[in-house]
Amino acid sequence: MVHRSFRVVATQLRRSAGWGTAAMRAATLTLYALSLVSCGIAILGVSGLISPVRAMTLISEEEARRPVGEVTPELGLRGITRGPSIKIVSPSGVTTTSPVVLRIVFEAHGGSAINVAAVKVTYLKSPSVDLTQRLRPYITADGIAVDQADVPAGRHAVRIDVRDAEGRQSSSVLNFTVDR
Repeated sequence: MVHRSFRVVATQLRRSAGWGTAAMRAATLTLYALSLVSCGIAILGVSGLISPVRAMTLISEEEARRPVGEVTPELGLRGITRGPSIKIVSPSGVTTTSPVVLRIVFEAHGGSAINVAAVKVTYLKSPSVDLTQRLRPYITADGIAVDQADVPAGRHAVRIDVRDAEGRQSSSVLNFTVDR
């Protein structure tokens, strides 16, 4: 049926545009190949072999049910020299929905660079949860960028610890609430 409809289209093109037989065969084969590719993609999508991008699990339901831990940054990280800046870009509001867009920007000072290997991200529960390994693919010297992070409903506090190449440290706490 599909092949027959292409022949009809090809015949109409040949008559209206004055295309020769060789050009029409090439056009017909191209259209036929494109339809097979489209059908194949549709079949793969329906069968589940091609799936939409899934959100990475930042915090599990079990971790979210734990009691609240210490929410203040460690005072031992403060000093005379200026450590890296940590700017929380997103979630920009206190309340958001899941999946969460997570954008945190790091900025080193005094000509130093961010020590990416020393970045630590901790979910402040009791006991605390180290989120660093889950976020490792999203951590760069510029910051943390996750387009879709799955987080259960509720209030959450996440501490970000950053160190520069000179060993100067900074810490910031991200507080947000997820509504479902």
